[in-house]
Amino acid sequence: MNQKINKIKEMTYRLLKSRSFKRYLFVGVSTVVIDYFILALLRMTFSSSLVYAVSIAYWVSIAYNFMLNRHWSFGATEGMVPRQVAFYGLLLVFNYLVTLGVVWVLEGFGINEYFAKLFVLSLTISWTYLFYKKVVFKN
Repeated sequence: MNQKINKIKEMTYRLLKSRSFKRYLFVGVSTVVIDYFILALLRMTFSSSLVYAVSIAYWVSIAYNFMLNRHWSFGATEGMVPRQVAFYGLLLVFNYLVTLGVVWVLEGFGINEYFAKLFVLSLTISWTYLFYKKVVFKN
């Protein structure tokens, strides 16, 4: 048992020291900031409808996330863009469905939806990084 725990600790330590993982986390946090900034800008400054503002903010932040992860986090500029976009899109759909399912189940057990969302976010962050590295932006 101690051997498995030590292996997990070692893998976690290597991951946290990884330059691409640090960049991936930065891109993720900055994506959320951009998403919220555009949403607020469109709603407060331009009085845009909620659907319009959320949609524009979402798609701009997704494009930013894809491009920065592709070029900066993983340096996958030589890969075929249509293939990368396809796998990226599949992962978005998968993460969306997992998020809906987990939040729904945990909320059914009386767990606050914000905590449930935070929990599922911690799950998706881990496998999303690995999927980006091994499949989407594979060099």
